[in-house]
Amino acid sequence: SRWQLFPVLVDANHKAAFLEYLKANGVGAGEHYPVVIPDQRALDGVPHEIAGSLDNARRIAQGEVSLPIHPYLKDDEVAAVIDICNRWPGRG
Repeated sequence: SRWQLFPVLVDANHKAAFLEYLKANGVGAGEHYPVVIPDQRALDGVPHEIAGSLDNARRIAQGEVSLPIHPYLKDDEVAAVIDICNRWPGRG
């Protein structure tokens, strides 16, 4: 696919606010890995094994936000996304 996403990690407690902030500032962001595979409803009742703890995978899934990135994004659009992210009041 020519459209790709650039995943970043934010504090899970502020993820919804960050997504709303991006949307309010015209940045189309998404949440593409919200649930690790073993926790997905499609596996309910399906026998499967999990080797070890998935704490890190779950933490990452809870805080992942996908920023737009693709070959047709212009330099000024990239700079705008970076600037908007850097101006987010919840940053830090």
